Amino acid sequence: MATTSLTAAPFARASVRAPRRSSRSASTTTTTTTRASGENSATIAGKNSPAFVDAVSGEWEGHSVYFDAAGTPIALPRNVVPPAFAEWGVELVDWQSQCAMRADDDAKEIYARELRFLPTVGCEADASTVESAIERRVAFDDVTPAPPGDDAPGGGNGVEFGSYSAGPGSLAARDGEETTIVMEHALAFTTGSGEDAKRTRLRLRQTISPVDGAIESIVGWKEYWYEPFNDAASLCSSCGGPNKWGETLATDPAATVSGPGWRGDDWRGLSDAAVMLREGVWSDRAVLPDGGGVVYQIGWHIPDRDAVYLPPCREVETHLVSEREYDGDGNFVGAKFMKLTRPAPK
Repeated sequence: MATTSLTAAPFARASVRAPRRSSRSASTTTTTTTRASGENSATIAGKNSPAFVDAVSGEWEGHSVYFDAAGTPIALPRNVVPPAFAEWGVELVDWQSQCAMRADDDAKEIYARELRFLPTVGCEADASTVESAIERRVAFDDVTPAPPGDDAPGGGNGVEFGSYSAGPGSLAARDGEETTIVMEHALAFTTGSGEDAKRTRLRLRQTISPVDGAIESIVGWKEYWYEPFNDAASLCSSCGGPNKWGETLATDPAATVSGPGWRGDDWRGLSDAAVMLREGVWSDRAVLPDGGGVVYQIGWHIPDRDAVYLPPCREVETHLVSEREYDGDGNFVGAKFMKLTRPAPK
């Protein structure tokens, strides 16, 4: 694995389905649209293919966690947390979430309806209560999918189809306006095989300052696919499906992604601006040497087991990386997806 030391940028369910539940209420509904910026020069063909549509689309459930710029999880507001948690001295940082996503070839966009649910004590069987719902639309022009195979141009070494990144074609403000910039990365990974296979993914969204290019905040989702897209007509159960992940500790990069023994795609390494989030997830913004531009990248370390208390279920550890590169003028250069593996510890 080739690595390069970088500096901080000063830039001017798978097969087991949860029971469906009805919704009690929705306190907030918001619609946002990411503007198209013109066809990205390095866009890989295939985002309007049936295979990409199938890989991205569906009902995804899991948990989302919001982080500040330093990578510290942001606690849920007190007014949504059941009193029992306060009595126990428990601070919640995970939102139970559901994402209804569709890659729409007719509209040339990725549509997502993102739901957050009010936390519950235990598994309440009657209903899931929607705390907020946000609809987002990202133009295909701003989406770069991972290639469908190892031989596709610009691609990674086996990163699963359905992975993608999205961001504007330029970081420059338009018409004198300081518009917040958003980068979104999605990395897909299938656990198990056959009837036990589970499609899972990490989505990470970086909110970028248009003034200096700094990452102002981050939100991440760990999600499992559980059924075809139906625009959240049926809701996930109040138990939450996959495990929470914001309550875990940040991992040591020296013991994980920056450690020895990794083989696979060339990866530029972490800059000194990288922040380790939780459960093997990280976010980074770095300047390339000699004023060559800025890179926004995220990564996901997947160990040989699905939880520390479970036995190993994979022979290797996996490290997935997504990056979007912009030149010194803020113009989009290209996106890459990387996969590295190393033997699991004995």
